[in-house]
Amino acid sequence: MSQSMLARYKLIIFDWDGTLMDSVPKIIDSFHRAASSIPDLPVRTDEEFKATIGQSIEVAFSELYPDASNLQQESWLVAFRDAFFADHSVGKQLFHSALLLLDQLKANGQLIAVATGKKRHGLDKDLANNALLDFFDATRCSDETASKPDPKMVVEILEKLNCRPSDALLIGDSHHDMQLAVNAGVDALGLTHGVADREILEQYQPIAIADDLQELLEQ
Repeated sequence: MSQSMLARYKLIIFDWDGTLMDSVPKIIDSFHRAASSIPDLPVRTDEEFKATIGQSIEVAFSELYPDASNLQQESWLVAFRDAFFADHSVGKQLFHSALLLLDQLKANGQLIAVATGKKRHGLDKDLANNALLDFFDATRCSDETASKPDPKMVVEILEKLNCRPSDALLIGDSHHDMQLAVNAGVDALGLTHGVADREILEQYQPIAIADDLQELLEQ
């Protein structure tokens, strides 16, 4: 894949978990741990959990357990966060070539942003763990705007950076990312190293699909 495909865009918007951060297995494990701690929640599979990643955690819970009570939701959210942040390595496992790609985009004079289902506290913690806290030109999280696939977080990034939809490319690993791009009117590029497989990503007609970030590097 030619890096010139990325070079034609003024702005590259990245999803975070499963796109730049190798965190999907930990998220799924934390889903299981949280669910097992709450009585009477139905059992869900890895694939069912995986299909919700990318949205806000509250939206994910509602999709997984539509009949759950408010108390069950509150207890599950606390249990999930406890399980996820108990591992001190969380937020430190960027995918191979992530930093190289970000550095190349910066060196090319392109704007870079993050649009994520994470909450602001979680994203800022990850950014700080990787010396990236002031690296991105804009970031939007699910607790400060609408959750994916509502286009609002991308629209806000475009407005902040004075870009048009045609200036931007969204890179993500889930069908929520692809639908977000469609809803916001921006091009998308899919990655298969996170949540969704190639067949699912292809349904949204991205400009390309890569198996990892290495494929996007300038050669």
